[in-house]
Amino acid sequence: MDDVSAVFTSFIHGESSNVVVRGDTSSPSVEWLATGLKSLSIETVLPSRGVLEVITSINLHELTLDFTPATAYAPKSSSKDTTAAFQLPFGFPLDIVAVQQVNNFTTRSLGRTAELVSGHSRRLWWQR
Repeated sequence: MDDVSAVFTSFIHGESSNVVVRGDTSSPSVEWLATGLKSLSIETVLPSRGVLEVITSINLHELTLDFTPATAYAPKSSSKDTTAAFQLPFGFPLDIVAVQQVNNFTTRSLGRTAELVSGHSRRLWWQR
């Protein structure tokens, strides 16, 4: 599954992937054809379609940021509920089991001042 995840990650981030296509079976089942297909192995490239934006919205409900002098640039944060909408470019469903969100906070005078990382990811296809 790690290989599939790596291919999806590369595809979403606009990178081509080297893949090997292997034959398995025929339908309807024809014995001599199925035997031939099982020996088939073709090296090819899954081409990039450019960087894809799969997350269409994120809603943080009742977001709390706890700024203290000790945590001024790394505040504790929490949310009672966070939801995200996804638009998948594949012709089949994926079971998304974890996500991670990174927010960068900036000001005109100071530039980037803080980063908020929330959630958890197990190296899913959209994560870098």
